[in-house]
Amino acid sequence: MPSPLKSRSRYIYAVIVVLVVISLPIFIWKGSVGEKEVAASFLAMVGTFLGALFAFRLNENKENMKVEEERKAALNRALFVVARQINALKSLSKHLAPFHTEFERAFNLPAVRPPSYSDLVHDFQDLDFLLEVGHPNVLMRLSVEQEGFHQTLESLRVRNDFYVDEVQPVIATNSFNRKPVPAQEFEAALGERLFGTAINSANILYSLVAESVQRLPAMHTELFGVAKMLYPDEKFIKLAPEA
Repeated sequence: MPSPLKSRSRYIYAVIVVLVVISLPIFIWKGSVGEKEVAASFLAMVGTFLGALFAFRLNENKENMKVEEERKAALNRALFVVARQINALKSLSKHLAPFHTEFERAFNLPAVRPPSYSDLVHDFQDLDFLLEVGHPNVLMRLSVEQEGFHQTLESLRVRNDFYVDEVQPVIATNSFNRKPVPAQEFEAALGERLFGTAINSANILYSLVAESVQRLPAMHTELFGVAKMLYPDEKFIKLAPEA
């Protein structure tokens, strides 16, 4: 879509040409200018017009090239953010993997404090050109997956805080961490609220991690495909194949 500045410049050039084309026959008809003056004026006008047009086209091309470079950089940044989100969740998934039953996940999974990953966010203002080029769904999915990623991290924080602040003190008080305890005895000691909340928070965490680990690589693949479709000769960040 042409900018207002480009449209205004083109309008001005068109007006000048029209005025000159209309004025010259009038001046010749009235004898205000001779043929030599007309020829000289016409050549000067053509030279000035061509020079201005060339300068305008040159500036327009430079501006277009700058826009295209900014769009390529924005796509690569987005791909890098998604790749880092994937690596962060895969690392968390490895931490969760050894614990299989609901009980193990709720009460044996150690609390872990990953980085905040507050920098793993997309600049949607730089990516809004995807709306113009026919890929609004990709932009929407990026937004959804980003929210899902940070929701997963928040779920981990909530589970860890609850485990450290409420569950572990009860375990320590009853010396459950020194001997194997039947699940029923453990539940009786914690009470229904603590036991149920610990189970639920662990289940939510595992579910969110599993979903994000599946969806984010698909998001990266889709975004990579759009980037290559728009700029086939450009190099973009691509995920390494799974071993």
